[in-house]
Amino acid sequence: MKLISCHIENFGRLSDYSLSFAEGLNTICHENGWGKSTLAVFLRVMLYGFENEGKRSTEENERKRFRPWQKGTYGGTLTFEAGGRTYEVTEVFGSKASEDSFQIKDAQTHLGSEDFGRPVPGKGCLLQQADDARMTLGQALFRIDSASFMRTIYVPQLGCDTSVTSDISAKIGNLSDETADLGRYDAAKELLKKNLDAITEDRATGEIAKKKKQVADLRTLMLQETPLTESREQLEADLRELGRSREENLEAQEAVRALIAKENRRLIRAKEREEAKRLREEAKRVRAEAEAERAALLQERAEQENQRNQRQADREKRRLEWEKKRDALTGKRDYYESLLRARKEAERQVLELRDSFPHGIPSGDEYRRISMAASHLDVDASDARNAALGNADRAYLEELAKQFEEEVPGKEELAEVEELIGRRNALRAPVFLGGILLAAGGILVAAGILTLVLAPESAAVGTVLAIAGAALLLISAWRLSAERQYRKKIAYLDGEIGRFFRHFGRVPEANRLTDALFTLRQDIRSYERLLEARQKEEEAQERLRKNRTEVEDFLERYVAGEEQTSASCEERFQEVQKKMQRLEMLQEKEKQCREDLYAFEDRELPETMEELRHPERMEQMPAELLEEEPALPELLLPPLPELPAEEDEAPDAEASDAQDGEETNLPGPSMEELTQKEKELRGQAEELQERKNLLLSRLSKLEEDLAGIRDGARELEEGEAKLQELMAKRDVMQLTQEYLTRARESFSAHYMNPILAGFEKYYELLSPGDGKAYELDANLDLKLKEFGSEHSVEFLSAGYRDLVALCRRMAMADAMYEEEKPFLILDDPFVNLDRGKLGGALDFLRALAQEHQLIYFTCHESRILGAEGSAERI
Repeated sequence: MKLISCHIENFGRLSDYSLSFAEGLNTICHENGWGKSTLAVFLRVMLYGFENEGKRSTEENERKRFRPWQKGTYGGTLTFEAGGRTYEVTEVFGSKASEDSFQIKDAQTHLGSEDFGRPVPGKGCLLQQADDARMTLGQALFRIDSASFMRTIYVPQLGCDTSVTSDISAKIGNLSDETADLGRYDAAKELLKKNLDAITEDRATGEIAKKKKQVADLRTLMLQETPLTESREQLEADLRELGRSREENLEAQEAVRALIAKENRRLIRAKEREEAKRLREEAKRVRAEAEAERAALLQERAEQENQRNQRQADREKRRLEWEKKRDALTGKRDYYESLLRARKEAERQVLELRDSFPHGIPSGDEYRRISMAASHLDVDASDARNAALGNADRAYLEELAKQFEEEVPGKEELAEVEELIGRRNALRAPVFLGGILLAAGGILVAAGILTLVLAPESAAVGTVLAIAGAALLLISAWRLSAERQYRKKIAYLDGEIGRFFRHFGRVPEANRLTDALFTLRQDIRSYERLLEARQKEEEAQERLRKNRTEVEDFLERYVAGEEQTSASCEERFQEVQKKMQRLEMLQEKEKQCREDLYAFEDRELPETMEELRHPERMEQMPAELLEEEPALPELLLPPLPELPAEEDEAPDAEASDAQDGEETNLPGPSMEELTQKEKELRGQAEELQERKNLLLSRLSKLEEDLAGIRDGARELEEGEAKLQELMAKRDVMQLTQEYLTRARESFSAHYMNPILAGFEKYYELLSPGDGKAYELDANLDLKLKEFGSEHSVEFLSAGYRDLVALCRRMAMADAMYEEEKPFLILDDPFVNLDRGKLGGALDFLRALAQEHQLIYFTCHESRILGAEGSAERI
């Protein structure tokens, strides 16, 4: 690829300037201030756009810095050749990217070309690619970003130093057209660092630190469980002791009531005892005779029943044995049939679920990768919502953007205005002093004259007053002259301060300038904060869009063709997840069913399997097992005579009297004493109930506290599990970070030797016979080997640093572009070389011009390749 020509309408100090480029070396030699660096920047801006457009400083913001000095159209045209075809790029720049005009034409047909993508309106030099990606013309041509372009192909004035970017590494490995993984190395490394910072235990805001604090607090809470449990056990013991006391009280009350009842029954029982005893003896005799007759009949019947039961038991035993065998075969048959049905059902479900993937089943690696992207959607959506600016902040930002559209005042500018306000305030204090002195002097002179006229005896006082007044009048005259100068200075300062505030649309009152400056500073800080917040919002939206795009592409490949629904991609992917999980489960189930069936057939004997396949053989029971033993004839027993009621109660009364101790003839308490005792026991029972209620209330409170501790124990268990999970996650991210670094170093190490060889070739041209030895590491950084150790090239002189960096740039450029060589832009790279190195510098240019088109800028005749060179001077 090479440059054909360029035309600058207006760019910086250059106006209506045209230049054609030849093959090989193109030298642009002019004095300082002509615009060589401006021309070099114009070539870069036509490819990559302006740098630092967000900066307010004119020195840093290239769009502002290179505004035409002569006004007029801001832009120009660049003609170049790439891939055997010639193109013409025309750009007109506005005050911001949305006002830019950008067009690419085929130089032969003069028709618009989309070979590098479709220009995006209102986005400067951005091109829309076929894969919906956006990139600048330079990225489309060189497959590297602007930072990588300025570290290899473009050598700015006093900027030979270089470093390796992800795009450079990817381009060296010819990966830029195949995958963007290496290009995302820095982003991945930064994301890992951000996630590690969020989870680390070294920061109070880290998830691990917060979780550790929560676990420690819960463990402290668990220490309260033992004393609370001991208190509960003591309360329960007190309740048990109280219960025993209440039981003893109830037993005592029952005993007293029993004694009272016993006194009431004693006399009645004494009268009935003799009659009950006689009737009881007669009943015993008659009943004994009837029972002897019944016993003989029952003995005979028992022998007959035993014989019948023995015959029936033998028949039942044989029937049970037959049924047991039949049930065993039936159970095996049912199990065998269930195995067959389960296997067929599993096979059917697997085939049915496979058919639900019309475009094939995704591979495991792809499915896991997309699952990871889908799992981040909720987090990315949450981050986007959290980072979103509110309506008030957006309105405030738009208002501030209008105020600071041209620039934001810097700290130095604000400090200068603050100094002007301080000087103005200092000058205002003494402005009215002259008038005060003039009035005071006039009063003293008048008082002195009146004293001399009206009171001659006080002539001395009048004279003093008149002299003092005259002196004050002289001083006031001098002071009034000085105050006129103060007013002129104040007017000048008011003008400077007013111009500053009017530039930002503010007209503060003269006595509130300090407040106005403070408000302006607050608005600047708010503007910078809102700009940063808006950037975070855009970054969060971009991460969400990227992950959602991956998931939607996956669904398009494997779910396309199904009926479209209104479900979101997250919901659709969850359905795919469920299908994949169910497919895995069904495949495992099918395998298990097949293994169970084979194991059952191997375990059973062949004759058993034959019976299982003919179930009708075990349905009919033998007839002899179904017979029933005939029942015995009904047995007629003689009835037992009934005993009178008095005979039934007499023994109970006798036993009750014996228990009550009536036969002991011991003296007992009186009825009055028993009644008093019962009243005392009821009072004690009420006191015990009140104590019980108090203890139950305290026990309920302790149970609530212990329930809270048990909940805390569950939280502690979950917290410890979560802490282990977070620490494992941290370890995985640390290992991932380490492996990423190793992978980057391993990748770079593969291309170390070719780059080192290129470096040594160019170094020998620039500094022949130098003898210095350099070593290249896996990060493509150079080290000087001298006096038995390695040294950073940063410690070299400015000339040697430029020499080393320039050789390293060219070596990397050769490694990046092995086939079609790009043009190189060198903006006076040899300014720091001494005279002894200029010869090598010209040899260096001559060697580069054999393989590259060189656009070489210089301001001194001594650094121009002579007539013996292969290129001509422009």
